[in-house]
Amino acid sequence: MEKTVGLCEQSTLFRSGDDGYECYRIPAAVVTSSGTILAFAEGRKDGRGDYADINLMLKRSRDNGRTWSKAVVIADDGDHTMGNPCPIYDHRTGTVHLLLCRENRQVFAMRSTDEGQHWSDPMDVSASVYDRSMHFVYTGPGHGLQLRSGRLIVPSCADYGKRIGAVQGSYIVYSDDGGGSWKVGGILEPNGTDECEVVELADGRLYLFGRNSTGKRSRGYSYSADGGLSWTPTAYDSRLPDSPSGCQGSIVRVSQTPAADRNRIVVANAANPYGRTHLTLRMSYDETVSWPVHRVLYEGSAGYSDLAVTADGRILCLYEADDYTRIACALVDVAWLEGERRG
Repeated sequence: MEKTVGLCEQSTLFRSGDDGYECYRIPAAVVTSSGTILAFAEGRKDGRGDYADINLMLKRSRDNGRTWSKAVVIADDGDHTMGNPCPIYDHRTGTVHLLLCRENRQVFAMRSTDEGQHWSDPMDVSASVYDRSMHFVYTGPGHGLQLRSGRLIVPSCADYGKRIGAVQGSYIVYSDDGGGSWKVGGILEPNGTDECEVVELADGRLYLFGRNSTGKRSRGYSYSADGGLSWTPTAYDSRLPDSPSGCQGSIVRVSQTPAADRNRIVVANAANPYGRTHLTLRMSYDETVSWPVHRVLYEGSAGYSDLAVTADGRILCLYEADDYTRIACALVDVAWLEGERRG
């Protein structure tokens, strides 16, 4: 009898009603060099809406996601929204950088030098990360990226009209001085993609994996050959389905040769072209040229997600589930995703 190799273990990390919050949304995750996992989410006190009394929450795990600390508030501005977390781990300094938004009108930077136990006060960096044409901005959501050059990348998107959702587009914020200052990088064409994440390819190019803004029901993507300062025109991949209105998704590198047996990049998103269900993982062995491996992680209602790789080599996926009533945590062996079987 065939037996699937590898495990997929799932649990609930944040649940509606916990600690007095009516809803938790917008997960993000980052893993430090020691293996500590930081899991972020918006704690929404007054319902599911994007603009209300919303605090930024954090849980930590020091055993590869098997157990977690209690949730703590790391950003609270009274009745205002503090959200859209985008964490980046700086492997050169051991600092966790976190960019986030206040009411999607201001961008703040925070940092932790002790793996999330303590945080600096939020510093307003809006003036350096806005283009004048932008009316609203959104950092992430989901993790950022440190390039091999040391550059820190914060995938972002913006509204170019005064009405939210009318004209949106992806762009990049970056730092070349370890988070001392932040700048606007490459801006993609409006109404191509909006919420996005980025991975660095083996040849040094960047691949942007974006929520489509066109109704094409497939993920948008773009490449950069200069560290995110410019991007190719947005294209759409029919092999990567997206929900009708699009939905945020995530991407992460799992392995790279010669340290590993082969290159692996994994994406996650709600992949039902008719609605936000069927949170699916897909894997590429050829640096995003093709996606031969896919497996549904959760068939039910699903939304935003974020991916990371734990210190013991498992794929961690945080995702919204069950009509935004919980944020789930999946720990996936590569072998489970690849579907290897033994007789």
